[in-house]
Amino acid sequence: MFGFLAPQHRIPEWRRSYARVCQVQRRMYGLRSLPFLSYEAVFLFQLAIDSGLCPPLELSSPECCRLRRLKPEPQSPRIAAQEFAASFGVLLAGIKLQDDVRDSRRWRSRLLERIYRTPTQAARRWLSERCPGLPERVDEVIHQHLLLENQAKGERPSLNAYCRPTSEGFATVYSALATEVLRAPAQTSTLLHRAGQAIGRAIICWDCAIDFEHDRIHGQFNPLNSPADVTAAFDDCQLQLAELGWSLPEHSICAYVLLDVIQRVELRRRQPVAQQCSRRMERWGLIREQGYSYAGCDGCEALCAVDACCECFGAAGEAAVCCNGPGCFCDPCCCCVPADCGGSASPKQEKSQNSETRNVRENVYDQYQGCPGIAETSLNPSGFVTINETRVPAKSETSQFIAAGSSVRVTQTTYFGVIVRAADVLSTD
Repeated sequence: MFGFLAPQHRIPEWRRSYARVCQVQRRMYGLRSLPFLSYEAVFLFQLAIDSGLCPPLELSSPECCRLRRLKPEPQSPRIAAQEFAASFGVLLAGIKLQDDVRDSRRWRSRLLERIYRTPTQAARRWLSERCPGLPERVDEVIHQHLLLENQAKGERPSLNAYCRPTSEGFATVYSALATEVLRAPAQTSTLLHRAGQAIGRAIICWDCAIDFEHDRIHGQFNPLNSPADVTAAFDDCQLQLAELGWSLPEHSICAYVLLDVIQRVELRRRQPVAQQCSRRMERWGLIREQGYSYAGCDGCEALCAVDACCECFGAAGEAAVCCNGPGCFCDPCCCCVPADCGGSASPKQEKSQNSETRNVRENVYDQYQGCPGIAETSLNPSGFVTINETRVPAKSETSQFIAAGSSVRVTQTTYFGVIVRAADVLSTD
């Protein structure tokens, strides 16, 4: 969950927020906590800025912390949001490590869980002081997940049921920042609550989809039953992010981050399940499933030192689209290593590319303005439509239900998809 919300483009405002949360997390929980810096926590801090709950960072703020120490600042809403995001990220790290211990029982997982136990407990204490009862509510989410996994020994729960605890857990944490820390108005609190729901559900859909082959081979729990379910999980993930994007200001930094994540989800969705090799041990042939053939080494392993392709920089691993689409994603891992690790652009070129990323970003859905289509799924009020044999995220213009198979027409385009109306409604207007 630490790299899911990592953008593929260099967005200066996002990199400043990332570096700032990195600095705050180091100050509060030590250098050893930084490998588990959570992009979901950085997204929460950036969302607080985009929502107007705290002012944006100064242009002079570093885009790469390079382990610089943060200068003391007077207490302010922005400082509170940074500390909350850092504490949330460390809490997520502890949850992830405990989950690894339960799943694998390997010595490495147990060692890491012990090493990070102290900062995790410190994060729980900080959150308990600022938001009484919040860690206990997160514990309840974990308990519900464990109950669902144990239930799977009898009847496997649906993906919808399996997503619900994490979705509500993220919503609880995100809204806690708004209501209990920053005292935000109701409308903004609702936005952060909805953002938490969408991100929590999207993360579980993504994890279940990309881990399908690995879990099937190793006999671990996964609510998905078939490649068709994997595709549906990617669809659900993409739609959750699109719905969140529709609720954000069009040119907010979080919206640009979501656009990049949606692109990565779509690229992975197009990749056949049989080609989504799980781990290097399987690719080397040390772990094999009877009747399955595995691809040989494609050279990526030579660059990596741990479990999966491109995980050599921790959080960047889950964000990677290695050897697929735009290539191996390296940007976010560069916060604490030389900024030219990708070796692709000089600082001057990078500055130029940064300004172009936001101002000249093409809306790929503009081509569908006014086009007819067919509702591929029910729109209630959002789903997917087929236009010119292309599957496109869509939502109903009037927020009314549109049944699957209905004829629709595009009335508006956005960066996250299209707005449609049912053809019969158009004919009566």
